[in-house]
Amino acid sequence: EGVLIEANQAALDFAGVMAADVIGKPFWETRWWRGNDARVQRLQDAIRRAASGESVRYETELQGAGENVTTIDFFLKPVFDRDGAVEFLVPEGHDIGERIRAERERLRLQEQLAQARKMESLGQLAGGVAHGFNNMLAVILGNAELALDRPDLSPPLRAELQYIREAAQHSAHLTGQLLAFARRQTATPRLIDTNEAVAVILGMLRPLLGEGIKLVWEPAAT
Repeated sequence: EGVLIEANQAALDFAGVMAADVIGKPFWETRWWRGNDARVQRLQDAIRRAASGESVRYETELQGAGENVTTIDFFLKPVFDRDGAVEFLVPEGHDIGERIRAERERLRLQEQLAQARKMESLGQLAGGVAHGFNNMLAVILGNAELALDRPDLSPPLRAELQYIREAAQHSAHLTGQLLAFARRQTATPRLIDTNEAVAVILGMLRPLLGEGIKLVWEPAAT
């Protein structure tokens, strides 16, 4: 019927109760189980199954002393009399909370490791792309410099070549950042004008944001 007739000291210590507090009460009304309707319903179902001769085992959270809640490997088994009828039920609980916590920590560390490897792969990919792009920029920048050295350039053509050179120089700076991210070249700390740096980034961001997002920037006073 689920009425508790005996409790060992380990179970009493876990719940922080005396034997007189639980003996003679329905098992689901004791401190271990109360306070959670779903947990109580599952226990009552397990008792019905065990009373019919079935051994029942599952993991559940139990209320211990104070605010202590831990995961228990719960086992409910029937004990039969000489005629094969169920005489009483024996519940056993093994605290596996520490094992569960260790498993969660292991999974968390595995996820962190996978993320780190993913970032490493991304850095290698970025470095390879940046290295190839940097070689192409060197060709563009070199030819622009050679063309600008010609004395017979018209002013409009010179202005266009200067624009090409500036764009190539800016792109080379960006690829340098990618290479530093990929650890293919040493990053050299230097003083920068943050307004200028943000302005450059905004120039790249605005075309990517789309018409549905308005980007507002308020630069610091210089």
